[in-house]
Amino acid sequence: MVFGEPEVTTAGKISRKGTIRLVYITGDVPIVGLTAKEAEAFISKQYYEHRIYRKAHVLLKITKYSAKEVMVTGKFAQTGPFVFPPEVEAMDILEVITRNGGFAEAAKTSEVKVTRVVHDKNGSNKKEVYTVDVKARMEGDVESKPFMIYPGDTLFVREKLI
Repeated sequence: MVFGEPEVTTAGKISRKGTIRLVYITGDVPIVGLTAKEAEAFISKQYYEHRIYRKAHVLLKITKYSAKEVMVTGKFAQTGPFVFPPEVEAMDILEVITRNGGFAEAAKTSEVKVTRVVHDKNGSNKKEVYTVDVKARMEGDVESKPFMIYPGDTLFVREKLI
């Protein structure tokens, strides 16, 4: 919403790439990684740089957040989406697996793959894959560090060879 400009007041969604569409500006505008206040300032700057408004007073109102979930696949007791509690931004991998019902009996718990899509400020996506030894964590290995799981991550564990 731009104060004093009712035709610019719109509702919209942030894309999976972290971009939005603005009235009078062609193309997607990246706001990935910005707080609501930072996005307001950035949008105001976009209107100024595109010579649409000299000083746009922008107000963003967040009406709904997307469900924060991770995809759990492979040899887990339960597969499919795992939804984070609303107040949680990230969880340790061990907590996610435990809350999701644990591993299937045949799971290779020493090699849990975590795939994460990372967005940069330009709106580009990059996949990162991590291998986490959850077995060591479950056995109390003090050298094993917590590994945080974030919304959008995918967890995969394969079957162990006998």
